[in-house]
Amino acid sequence: WNRVQPCLQHYALLHELVYDDEARACRHRCREDNVTLDQLLDELLEREGWNGPEFLDLHDRGGRTSWGISERAHPEAWKHGPPSKEDARLIYSQEYVLPFDWVQDPLRVQLIDIAVNSGERTAVRLLQRAIGVIDDGIVGPVTRAATKAAGSPRMVNNALVAFRLRFVDDLSDGNPTQKRF
Repeated sequence: WNRVQPCLQHYALLHELVYDDEARACRHRCREDNVTLDQLLDELLEREGWNGPEFLDLHDRGGRTSWGISERAHPEAWKHGPPSKEDARLIYSQEYVLPFDWVQDPLRVQLIDIAVNSGERTAVRLLQRAIGVIDDGIVGPVTRAATKAAGSPRMVNNALVAFRLRFVDDLSDGNPTQKRF
């Protein structure tokens, strides 16, 4: 379960539960429109802030976190105490969403989620592996061109999910305390 949870979280951003009057049942429908910035940030804050405004888990390599913003990765945000929900929203917008504004959904959403959990460089490296270019973690003209040439964003996203699962599996195998993250 822990190995597929990040992908299921991503799935929730791109799908919605719809009531079908004819079938008298609920079904999942893929969101056709792009995920808005507000939708994306609301989902991130809900998922990352599940543990309340401030949380300390002795096994979390990021140390204390508030709304998913770790003290280790963002010491400036913690300078005067835990960052607020609004601070976290701004950090997510600037540091995790903006770097991927050149990518279309659903690939953009997946890359943002990977960046939030593993860092922007890791997200880019996994994308580069998925599209078959050198994985240096830097978005340059080669990465941009190869991403566009690789096919539909959904198809590239599916390849990225496979690389992400392998990455998370390797990470948690190397340190079993990280499986819950």
